[in-house]
Amino acid sequence: MKSCEPLCKPRNKKMKNLSILCYIAFITLFYPVEAQDVGKFDNLELASATPDKVKILELKKQNLETIPDVVANFSNLTELNLAFNQINTLPSFICKFNSLENISMFRNQLQTIPECMHSMQSLKSLDLSSNQLNIWPEGLNHLHELVSLNLRGNGLSVVPDIVGDLGSLEVLDASGNGVSKILNDIKNCESLKKLILFNNKLREIPDGVGKLKQLEELDLTGNELTELPKSLGKLKNLKVLKIGNNKIHGWPECINGMENLELLVITGNPGLRPPVRFKKPKKLKIQ
Repeated sequence: MKSCEPLCKPRNKKMKNLSILCYIAFITLFYPVEAQDVGKFDNLELASATPDKVKILELKKQNLETIPDVVANFSNLTELNLAFNQINTLPSFICKFNSLENISMFRNQLQTIPECMHSMQSLKSLDLSSNQLNIWPEGLNHLHELVSLNLRGNGLSVVPDIVGDLGSLEVLDASGNGVSKILNDIKNCESLKKLILFNNKLREIPDGVGKLKQLEELDLTGNELTELPKSLGKLKNLKVLKIGNNKIHGWPECINGMENLELLVITGNPGLRPPVRFKKPKKLKIQ
């Protein structure tokens, strides 16, 4: 690449300032500020050189089978992205990251997580989707500040009572598992706004779901439901309800009480259609 020096060389003293501005523009255009200056690293060797500066570490698609021990030195870490690797266990040192807020382990081979993770009280977002979890990890218990939990595409069969201990949780995605039962203590997830449970084996929904007053989206697509409990009619803030591809024949009465509903998906339930007496909310779209 040609230097801009000939173009910016001052012909006299009056052109000196212009020359300086040209040089700064050249440097800014072709040599932008490195991501490392804001604490973001995607190279382990570079990160290791300044461990105290590492805040965001992205090691996606590195064919990692374990998390390198050197990561334990990044004490100021706030975000860790290890998606698309082959990691089957998380080291216990991960629990010592007091500032860690976001972890993505999408598409790895995890079968469990360390129990000590329940002490990570700064953790707000945890993505464990597309792994090999067959039981609810005890390490999830008592994560009182957790806002988003993604467990999509594992082998879970139950959403247990302990989920009710996640009082700050706003998004729970347990879709694409083998979930056949949700226990009633889910009612204690008082902050929950999105509950995503499509492509599971649910035959019933507990009344506790109807007590989630902040719930805005409920996706039950592709289960084995034949009806919905009347208690869901108490979900006054619900905007999106997806119940397509189930076995529901009769119109669920609970829908009549969802006065703020904006999207209702019912396709894939043979013969299911709104009754004549149904008072459709103004913004509601039915698919």
